[in-house]
Amino acid sequence: MRKILVTATALVLLIATVLSVASCSILDAKDGVDIVLGASKAGKVEGNAEYSFESTSADISTLGLDIPTVDEPDTTPATPGLVFMMNDTRDAYRVIGYNTHYLEEGDALSKTIYIPYTYEGLPVVDIAPRAFWDVNIESITLPKTLLRICNMAFYGSTVSSINLPASLAVIEDNAFLECSALSSITVEQGNARYTIENSYLKDGATLVRGFGDGVISESITAIAPGAYNGCSALTSIVVPETVTSLGYGVFSGCRNLASAEIYSPVEKLENNTFDGCTSLISVTLPETVKTLGVAAFRNTGFTEFTVPASVTYLESYCFAECKNLTKFDFGFVVDKSYWMLDADGNYLLTDKGRKQLNREFKGETVKIESFVLENCTALQKVYFAEGVTDIASYACRGCSSLTYVYLPDTCLKLGTGAFWGCSLLASLFIPYELITMGSTIAYGTVAGDSFEFLCEIGYKNLQWQDSFKLNLVENGTATNTALIVEHNAKVIYSASRPADPDAVPAE
Repeated sequence: MRKILVTATALVLLIATVLSVASCSILDAKDGVDIVLGASKAGKVEGNAEYSFESTSADISTLGLDIPTVDEPDTTPATPGLVFMMNDTRDAYRVIGYNTHYLEEGDALSKTIYIPYTYEGLPVVDIAPRAFWDVNIESITLPKTLLRICNMAFYGSTVSSINLPASLAVIEDNAFLECSALSSITVEQGNARYTIENSYLKDGATLVRGFGDGVISESITAIAPGAYNGCSALTSIVVPETVTSLGYGVFSGCRNLASAEIYSPVEKLENNTFDGCTSLISVTLPETVKTLGVAAFRNTGFTEFTVPASVTYLESYCFAECKNLTKFDFGFVVDKSYWMLDADGNYLLTDKGRKQLNREFKGETVKIESFVLENCTALQKVYFAEGVTDIASYACRGCSSLTYVYLPDTCLKLGTGAFWGCSLLASLFIPYELITMGSTIAYGTVAGDSFEFLCEIGYKNLQWQDSFKLNLVENGTATNTALIVEHNAKVIYSASRPADPDAVPAE
């Protein structure tokens, strides 16, 4: 192995690159690891320090794949700036980076990359995690000896087209994460594993990576995590009921996706499924879905959203940062016979209604997690349906346009700061059955010079302490005090729920 002089700065950057790419093995550098600094540069990481890190990608030698043999070296030189590292068994090379620090003085990185199929007489078989992280490239020629592309290998790169060689045996999840420009994928004839169908790459019955609009075939039974992540060409999608596995973040970052129909019989819409789909205004969810995962609809384009009746759990940040959302309805459906009108025309829940609701929702938990609607700054009305039992801390934090909240009689828990910073909220009705209440419900709530706080006259577990606080009572003894609002305002005690034509059944 040739030796070159490496400056102190370059050495630090080199070590940082080796560590940051999360190479496909655990690196032990105490005896020196061979590094190639481009097409014509080579050197060693010297020293006795032992550098180690974990990766989701095991060394290629552990996968049971045969290292390909080559009859003669590739005579076409590697694109300057490529960084190579020998694998653990020292019989092949992997690409671990593409960096300006490994160019000759005065050279620039190319937008068209060529990776040779041999280096130093050994085959190039692996592309490491983050090898082309945020690299400004248009196309890349992969070696005919390539066996694997590791997770996040092209994360955030601008590659627009890629041809997968016949030798390729493994593409790990999220290999093309945030590749918004990727609009063309082809597969060389003879590849035993991967094929192209309807603008997506598939591995048997698994959709691995989508790169454009198209119908998902009923032959597909699984969609890999992040399969369409960042795909700017995607405007609409239909997922058939044959798909029984829908990975996390499948459509995240698809900024032009406007409509989605999911017929996959899943019980959970996974985390980040539509996160960052800023144009999304229409979605169909399966009747089987019970849980909407963390940030599943964060930063989407909805103006109104009604949660399906089958859903019993909204995880954290589910609808956070939805800047266009003005109305959120957690499936408000209630029999008219549950209600009566008082002398002022306000709707009140009847004894019949309360008994029926207690019967229907006995033992059922419908939970709203923390930050579910955080910073939905256009949101004006929120309706939590009868059956919602648990609203966690800061559920609606920062909803600065919020004026009306419907809390159902089935609500048992109301977390600290549930309406923190909701500066236009003018009234709130505490449910009859409430048994757990956070220390400060609506810090920062300001509605002019008065704040109307409504509490049902026949409350079961609550009693007033003063103008701004309620006591939670257990067996006649106050056990917890909740500060309703930190604002020097007039609190009006009322026996009726605030009227809202959208929140109650019309007569």
